[in-house]
Amino acid sequence: ASQSLGREGSLGSLHWDPGRRIALSSEGGAVANAPGFDAAQFASWRRISFGLGLWPLLRRDVRIDHLAVDGLVLDLQRNADGNANWTFAPTVSPGTTATSAPPAPGEGGLRFALDSLALTDATIRFRDATSGRDLSISAAGLSVSLPPDLAAPQLEFTDIELNARLQDWP
Repeated sequence: ASQSLGREGSLGSLHWDPGRRIALSSEGGAVANAPGFDAAQFASWRRISFGLGLWPLLRRDVRIDHLAVDGLVLDLQRNADGNANWTFAPTVSPGTTATSAPPAPGEGGLRFALDSLALTDATIRFRDATSGRDLSISAAGLSVSLPPDLAAPQLEFTDIELNARLQDWP
């Protein structure tokens, strides 16, 4: 994870339950902040869990039926130079160049789909040094069914439920 993100990452205690549907979970984990930003962590969580189908995976089709994140703490920042800590620099794997494009589906690449997403007890903070804004969302919850193709020109989201407390300081 650290190599793919270009930052230190920890997945915490990992658990998995194999079968026709593989269930995976991470109890605790974090992703470090980008260099030059003040928080130690960009993101952390109490638990992430998801399930993916085994048979589609054998066809290089990553189909995640449900992604649930509990206790997410996300610290989004923009510094005085206008740089954002949510921008991840691509890393270069041996044998590739920074300009190499990933293979297209059907050409050795993986296809990816996520059916639904759920967040519980999330905290999201956004600090913008250029404007002095400080926005905090706490006790956030989200449940949404996602469209089958997130790259489609028109997207339809269904079964959306959102709740949160919002605080804004100028």
